[in-house]
Amino acid sequence: MINAVNLSGRENLINANEKKATKQENTVETTAQQEACVVEIGRVPEKKATYDNPKVLKPDVQKIEQLKKEAEDALSPLRQMVFREQDRSRLLYNIFLHQTGLQTA
Repeated sequence: MINAVNLSGRENLINANEKKATKQENTVETTAQQEACVVEIGRVPEKKATYDNPKVLKPDVQKIEQLKKEAEDALSPLRQMVFREQDRSRLLYNIFLHQTGLQTA
């Protein structure tokens, strides 16, 4: 035989699940409140990241000239080496043209 369906039993099961869900929501809220309290206790005041009175510096012409001279002195040997290699390359190219009988345009 088939057992009869108990309608009142279904309603109780649905209500039981809703009550459990409510308890879980309360637990989560309590946890969030506890975490918020911990954060508030250990909170450090924020510091400002900008200046109140920034100074506008005028360019130091003397310092700029000094740095420019130092850079020129440091690059001088490299510049001389490049000029020597260009002269050597030009000379070898002219020798090659002369030996092969080709002429420059």
